[in-house]
Amino acid sequence: MTTILTQGDALYQVANRPTLQRVVEGLNKQAVRYLGFQYGPLGYRSISQDQHIALLRLIESKNKQAALNHLRQHIEQAGKLLSEYLKKNSY
Repeated sequence: MTTILTQGDALYQVANRPTLQRVVEGLNKQAVRYLGFQYGPLGYRSISQDQHIALLRLIESKNKQAALNHLRQHIEQAGKLLSEYLKKNSY
């Protein structure tokens, strides 16, 4: 099995929080099925990656509140997009 290091993985490694990193890895494994929607019918991959890069920049600049706001908006936007897609395309 090939392991891909994502930007999120890098954040948790730098934080030196192995327990948190394991929890996040478990959640990521559960979320893999939803990533297919981002990369496929939602066309959200590029936007998502841009948002991740912006989040990393906010963290690097130590702008905690802006980073938290950006992360919250990112999660809410992705969730809304997926929810709307599933409602529209449910059989």
